[in-house]
Amino acid sequence: MRDQLTWAAVSALMGVVLGSCWSTLDHPSPLRWAGLTVAGLLVLLCVLASGPLRLVLRSPGKHHLRGIWRTEWEYMRHGKSVKSEDVLEIRQEGRWLHGRATNISVSGPHRSETVDYEISGSVLPNGVVEGKWRNIERSSEYRGHFQGHVVAEGLVSLRWIGLSQKEGVRGGEWHWHLRNGRR
Repeated sequence: MRDQLTWAAVSALMGVVLGSCWSTLDHPSPLRWAGLTVAGLLVLLCVLASGPLRLVLRSPGKHHLRGIWRTEWEYMRHGKSVKSEDVLEIRQEGRWLHGRATNISVSGPHRSETVDYEISGSVLPNGVVEGKWRNIERSSEYRGHFQGHVVAEGLVSLRWIGLSQKEGVRGGEWHWHLRNGRR
């Protein structure tokens, strides 16, 4: 309800601005000004009634993932386990997630000492977390998807899958542990 009131106020303000602009082009007319304000409100109602915009504006519900997370993930390379630990900083806007991770440690036969990546995704009201990730190293074309759920406050359990041009498809478990949240 609060979001709808905010958008109604923005729409009314748009109508006022449009009305002011219109009145500078012609002689001021309160009828035109009021008509543009009503037109702005009607446009707003149509936009709010559309499903996709409601999903964008929807509150994440009880799942707030903004903060600093310690993440652990692993995969197999040449028949041996590679484990990585990262620090992932997540920004959250409504249900949308954006983040960037920096590697803390890697054990096993990994081809580089660090793995930095970005994520973008969403958290649904039922706790499902899903999205895309991509390695941001210049020499790497490694990217993929993830999906999982919020297990408890401060713990997210996921599965990831990714495609490397050099090494094919890989996947594994990925766990996020909250270190510092809701900044």
